[in-house]
Amino acid sequence: MIAWRLGSALTIAALFIASCESTASHDHDAGRLGSIAGPVVPVGGGGEAPGLVLRMIELAGGKSAPVVVIPAASSLTDAGRSTVAMWQRYGCTDVILWSPASSVDADLDASIVALKRARVVWFGGGSQERIMTLLQSTKALDAIRDAHRHGAVVGGTSAGAAVLGEIMMIRGAPEGAIAPDRIPVAPGLGVLPDFIVDQHLLARARIPRLLSVLPAYPRMKGLGLEERTAAIIHGSTIEIVGAGQAVLYQPISSAVADMPAPTTRPLWRIPDARISILLPGDRVVR
Repeated sequence: MIAWRLGSALTIAALFIASCESTASHDHDAGRLGSIAGPVVPVGGGGEAPGLVLRMIELAGGKSAPVVVIPAASSLTDAGRSTVAMWQRYGCTDVILWSPASSVDADLDASIVALKRARVVWFGGGSQERIMTLLQSTKALDAIRDAHRHGAVVGGTSAGAAVLGEIMMIRGAPEGAIAPDRIPVAPGLGVLPDFIVDQHLLARARIPRLLSVLPAYPRMKGLGLEERTAAIIHGSTIEIVGAGQAVLYQPISSAVADMPAPTTRPLWRIPDARISILLPGDRVVR
């Protein structure tokens, strides 16, 4: 693990440039959970993170544990089928594709039976906005959160990773200044109530995007994941699994202020934060 303590915006900018070359506060109600019960497993997209599925099966209690695949992020008609096949290929015997047609269907008691018994809830990639459009204010969302509180593993890849946090970025170009109000956000699933997650981190040069959002939420940590790279977040521990790097941002204090200039828009100043660059096999305390 490599960690830098950042004392100026210039130092942060230098870190961003190096990372890219190598490859105002808001208050949203996201249904915050008081604590993390089951493991939460975001993946940075780009395919399977080596070794992750077997770890998740172990965490869920074995190959007979009920797995629910939710392809809501995708607009494809066959979305989720290949993911179901992946879990079955690893020997899982109880895998369900949960794909209600609308939020009305997601609010039906009959629709959420599978979610109530799930030991793994897995979100596929696409658009995180589509996931929350389907789930927001439904019994299905309550059932997923309740399953997680009672020990179920909840995870996802790409958009399915971004949605796990209390706040999720919904779009926004990665390039540009580290500035407030540059990246739009929305409430997420909330199973990681103190995290904002970004994915495809280095492949799409998204470090500036992630750190443009974080100063507006001084109590939150940021987690950026490269493709085929995952974090297993359980209790107070974060473990990195897979093939690439992860970036963990941890504010040391809430001393964050924007820095207006007379001819340009405000820029963030981050006077006191810790950024750790993590590799597979690293474990850190959150």
